[in-house]
Amino acid sequence: WQIDTGSVLRVMQSCSQLRLLDVTSCGRVSGAEILQSAAGYCTELRALLVGALRDIGDAEVVALAMSTAGATLEQLSINDTEIGKTSLKAIQAHCPELRSLDISFCHGITEHSMV
Repeated sequence: WQIDTGSVLRVMQSCSQLRLLDVTSCGRVSGAEILQSAAGYCTELRALLVGALRDIGDAEVVALAMSTAGATLEQLSINDTEIGKTSLKAIQAHCPELRSLDISFCHGITEHSMV
């Protein structure tokens, strides 16, 4: 049994009080659509784990960070995605509650991205 994007989006849209979502490495799930939906529907989200999902880049992470959901996130796992320094700056500026950030295997992030 494999979960797909549509199934996850329906859960996110109908569960506005959702606090944790883990779709790490779900190959049939679009990371971009999950981040967009989280930004729009999940105002109580505390933990979002979307590592190794396809099509997650800076634009999607910045939109999430600047949303109401981004302001309440405590844990974000975006490992093994195509993000860069722009995402880190947005997370730093707009995610004040963040306590845990997994950016492992993000090859667009270098040691210079961290300063």
